[in-house]
Amino acid sequence: MRFYEFTTPIDEKSSTGGLEYEKTVSSVLQKILPQFKDQAKFVSLDCGTAGFCAFGVDLELDIGGKDFNVEIKQSKLAQMGGTSIRYNPNTDTAEIVNADTIDNESKPYFISAAKSKKDEIIAWIDTIKQQEPAELHANLPYKFPVAGVTKEAWNAAMSSGALKALNDKVRFSNTNLIAAAYNKKNVFYIQIGGAGLFFLNKNPYNLPIPQFEGEIDIEFRLGPSGSKSRKIAGKEYRVVGASYRCQGRLKTSIKSPMSLDNPEQAIAIIKHIIDINSKTQLAPPETKTNVQPQQKSPN
Repeated sequence: MRFYEFTTPIDEKSSTGGLEYEKTVSSVLQKILPQFKDQAKFVSLDCGTAGFCAFGVDLELDIGGKDFNVEIKQSKLAQMGGTSIRYNPNTDTAEIVNADTIDNESKPYFISAAKSKKDEIIAWIDTIKQQEPAELHANLPYKFPVAGVTKEAWNAAMSSGALKALNDKVRFSNTNLIAAAYNKKNVFYIQIGGAGLFFLNKNPYNLPIPQFEGEIDIEFRLGPSGSKSRKIAGKEYRVVGASYRCQGRLKTSIKSPMSLDNPEQAIAIIKHIIDINSKTQLAPPETKTNVQPQQKSPN
């Protein structure tokens, strides 16, 4: 992961790749939906690309009078947004900066991952506090972001290994929490480029597809910012701030036999849902809301 990738917040929905893949799926559906007449249609045609909304649900279809809502991700290594973290190890409180740049469903993972780096954050600040000039560093508070650090102190923390310990990733092997969050929005399916269509916790239409299984990586980088000259005890220093940047990724290695970006398979999916709806009145599935993120050591 290159350093510059963490210099600005990343929003998957504003990235070219994410939008292009949504357009790919949209194009397939727009070509095949007319054959179903009123049995299958977009819920809305006025939010971005037809049927795709920047807020809430990515894809909303009405199939046989029932909602078919789908989250869409570009690839098996889909971005979940990027931002930076405010963290105070004394109170163990973490706050997401620019929270609108990451998926709401992934926020608990960002917070949990930041808190898991408590010891490494304290160790880095301890290293900085030992560096000259003491007038600048000795009283440095235990919190991120950090307002002022000399480049020499930064390099000392790098040489000691304290910086490397922060520039790491935290892996969560349990994606049930994010699935439950989508379920709350009446989203029970996720379409992933290169992998296909999966169900999230529940499969209300009994589609012949697997449950989504994967991992969530929160990747961290401590980055310098705002270099400026500052005179301390009569001597000039170059001083930088420090912000803790993070990037989330939703990863999977499994593949589904069905995909909405394939015209024949998309037709089969819609026909299956129409058939299910004609045979039974579906009750809203129950959702689980008490699932907690579970960390897994990265390989």
